[in-house]
Amino acid sequence: MNKSGAAIPTAWLLIIPIANIVWPWKYSVDVESFTRMRFGRHAAFWLMLLLGGIGSAIMQNQFNKALESAPTRAQVAS
Repeated sequence: MNKSGAAIPTAWLLIIPIANIVWPWKYSVDVESFTRMRFGRHAAFWLMLLLGGIGSAIMQNQFNKALESAPTRAQVAS
């Protein structure tokens, strides 16, 4: 996601008490932009916070869908 322009902070922030809530929010904002508004920041945040690994799997599914619908280099060149 960072290669596509997202500004996700370092995961080291997860061990700092207040930052361990700020990091998932910043990640969720970039999830929304990466999926081109198909998956909202609030949904991503609450999925990560409440469901942990299951929420991450749901988001991964959305990432895969976003990548499948993205044009490939060959399509862009033609």
